[in-house]
Amino acid sequence: MRLRFLLVVILALVVVSAASSIGFAQNGRPIGGASQLQAPAQQPLAPRNSLANQKTLEVERFRLECLWKIEVPAQADGRILSMQVDEGSVVPKGELLFQIDSRVAKKQEEVAQKKFESAEIQAKQEAELKFAQASNKLAEQEYESEKGLLETGATTVASARRKELEATKTRLSIQAAVDKRKADELAAGVAEAELNAAKVQLELYNIVAPWDAYVNERVKSEGAWTRAGEPVLKINHMAEMKVGGFIKISKILERGWSINNLEGALMRVVVDITPTQQHVVDTTISFVSAEIDDSDNIRVTGRIKNERIGNSWLLRDGVPARVTIVIE
Repeated sequence: MRLRFLLVVILALVVVSAASSIGFAQNGRPIGGASQLQAPAQQPLAPRNSLANQKTLEVERFRLECLWKIEVPAQADGRILSMQVDEGSVVPKGELLFQIDSRVAKKQEEVAQKKFESAEIQAKQEAELKFAQASNKLAEQEYESEKGLLETGATTVASARRKELEATKTRLSIQAAVDKRKADELAAGVAEAELNAAKVQLELYNIVAPWDAYVNERVKSEGAWTRAGEPVLKINHMAEMKVGGFIKISKILERGWSINNLEGALMRVVVDITPTQQHVVDTTISFVSAEIDDSDNIRVTGRIKNERIGNSWLLRDGVPARVTIVIE
């Protein structure tokens, strides 16, 4: 009876062991040979931001600016004698814009001219020097003669000393004449400088265009009184435009760029001329600001050529533009 019980227990253990082996093999472990665990295939990580691989950035609200635009002031006090341009005039560099009454300045130039001519004549004259040299030569000869007479007793010591003094005096007069000649030359130089200053002063009454310009506004009219520094005209340089705007720093970083990538980057500029016509031009970013504003924006600009249409221009100051920045 006991033997039969032991046989039943042993048979049960064998059955349990076989079942465990089959289950383990079904879970992925080979039954025979060296056992190896296989790690599950690793899935690639998704990019943190879907824009990281993009190489372009589109930005609205850029704006065109004239490369140069200034207020042209009067450079001297006076009445505007003549106005040579009007609003809308196209003026080449160096052309007269307006004149201020310069009658007083012209007379001052004439006075300076006469002073210079007089000083120049004085500086060139040699009469005093030649006279001093001739006087000294005669005085030296008389002194030598007087010394000869003194040796023979034909004259007195006092007379010889007077002749010696006269020779010394004429010798010193030569040096005085030389010094006066130098002073006259310096005076002529001063008079010439004053004349040049008077000419420069006179030029201030004639205002010319500093570069090829478009007259955008006439602030004062012909006949009006003006003071030095007061604006008379407002002019723009239209041949080349600057396109500029602000870019969010976050837009740059989410593309995996740095601010340095903007320098020299390609930039396509699109300007709406009419509801159906666009002006498209490619350029590069020529300026990246060294400062970031309080809204985390950075300012960039580029330059584009303008196109002349008759007496007008295709692009204007203040016109909005859209840009696409490309990082290669």
